[in-house]
Amino acid sequence: YIPVVNENDTVSFEEIILGDNDKLSALVATILNVDLLVLVSDIDGIFNKNPHLHDDAVLINEVNDLNTVKSFIEERQSLLGTGGMSSKIHAAEICMKNNVEMWIVNGQRQNYIINALGGTIAFTRFKK
Repeated sequence: YIPVVNENDTVSFEEIILGDNDKLSALVATILNVDLLVLVSDIDGIFNKNPHLHDDAVLINEVNDLNTVKSFIEERQSLLGTGGMSSKIHAAEICMKNNVEMWIVNGQRQNYIINALGGTIAFTRFKK
């Protein structure tokens, strides 16, 4: 089974107070004891700098220690949701503490899940 988790941002007052889709999906993933959580975003993953502001930003393919990436997260709010990169890092923290692998993939890429599984697109993998 592949559950899809999305809190309805426009009608859920609790979602605004309690968190966002990233945190919600991480909590659901740990409760269900899944092997992998895939966060679909509008960006390829975690970069060493904000790629929207810096042309020389480099994608980080794998994160095993969150402290290495926390220092260079430049927050920007997504146009489509409340969760930015710090939200995704928090979700990764929840997952990594519970031995759930997490990926951030770009949903604007063609066949992004199949291509991520096949290793033909770049993305960020969080794995303890």
